[in-house]
Amino acid sequence: MALTIGEGMLKFLRRGWCFGSEEFRQGLLEKFDSFSAGASPSDKKIRRHDEAEAERLIRMGMECLGPDDLGSQPKGSFVKIALAAFVKSRTVVTDLWIARRFHMGDSSRVSRDCAGAGSREDVLKISKRLEKAGSKN
Repeated sequence: MALTIGEGMLKFLRRGWCFGSEEFRQGLLEKFDSFSAGASPSDKKIRRHDEAEAERLIRMGMECLGPDDLGSQPKGSFVKIALAAFVKSRTVVTDLWIARRFHMGDSSRVSRDCAGAGSREDVLKISKRLEKAGSKN
């Protein structure tokens, strides 16, 4: 027997992340929390190391590009996209971390913008400068 999902249910799922009762949702949240709390010290060290490396790359990129304030630029600024793609390709920081650090809005924007960075001439120019500066370090 095939289960069919109506458009109303799909709309609900698109807005949320879980389909089920409130008790089911709370159970999932508790499992996620216990998993996160149970992360080993080495996992936490790796995360801190990657964030430190991402910050180093950002500083290096800003030295290369100039002292512009990323927060004052639009979310879709080609400089932000180029620098985000540069950091994303060299670390395993999350899209959410990058979105918050670069003030790019939702983390899905980071994924989408970085995926399309290679086809934008304005972003490619900046990326080449970043690559050159990164190869010196």
